[in-house]
Amino acid sequence: MVDEFLIRPASRLDHPALSKFLDSAPRSFRHLDWCPPLDWLGSQPFIIMYSDEGIQAALVCPEDPPGIAWIRYFSCAAGVNPVTSWSRLFDACLAYYSHRQNPWLAGLGLSDWFTNVLRRHGFVLHQHIVSLERVATDPLPAFEPNPSITIRLMEPADLTRVAQVDQLAFEPIWQNSLKQVELAYNLSVYATVAEIADQVVGFQISTSNVFSYHLARLAVLPEIQHQMVGQTLVADLIERTQKDRIWDITINTQDDNHASLALYKKIGFSLTGDHIPVFVYPFD
Repeated sequence: MVDEFLIRPASRLDHPALSKFLDSAPRSFRHLDWCPPLDWLGSQPFIIMYSDEGIQAALVCPEDPPGIAWIRYFSCAAGVNPVTSWSRLFDACLAYYSHRQNPWLAGLGLSDWFTNVLRRHGFVLHQHIVSLERVATDPLPAFEPNPSITIRLMEPADLTRVAQVDQLAFEPIWQNSLKQVELAYNLSVYATVAEIADQVVGFQISTSNVFSYHLARLAVLPEIQHQMVGQTLVADLIERTQKDRIWDITINTQDDNHASLALYKKIGFSLTGDHIPVFVYPFD
């Protein structure tokens, strides 16, 4: 019975039990980010539901950066109803955020069952993430380069400035904290910055598998978005993939980010047809 379950915040002392639970939970949602679920221990809300038999469900949705909270992880044990367990955990989450002023709380509809959970608990559709791809060996369309732009490898000393550019370039829901930028940089295969007059004005961070690159992050300061900075960063990435004999490049963006879609299509990317719904919780 649900009444036999107890709800409380997780602590670092729960790490062994949570590790075992995460490995065995048959139904799980994990956000598409750089951070494994257990790395959020110590941040709140990280809520668990447990009984005499151990942890039965977990919900992780801390703010990062401040004011922006994504559903990072949700799972429940075999025999535990996901809708019922979510309700109990989400109530605790809402209680935590009740004193915050207009935070963003968002989740990705990565599966039908999780989309159903979000919709049943008041989340509304905000936009879709769409995917594009490009054959890496296709020639780059000709364009007139901006001679004032310099592209160089990103360095650890750039990360604070890169995070600043990131937060200026995106609407709040998509902004990355310095912590997330550092994680992305450490996991990247190729990361570069664009400079004008020795000032970082844009960057890209890409990951890879055996045959493809994924352009995980591209950002340009809003006030110079018509000075070829994004196109120059992507052109440099395409040259790198050709040197590395990579087959294709993929990228994600939002379906209502018309400037990004126009840029990617201009330099040879095509929509794949894949999309992920993005839901937000209306606190007002």
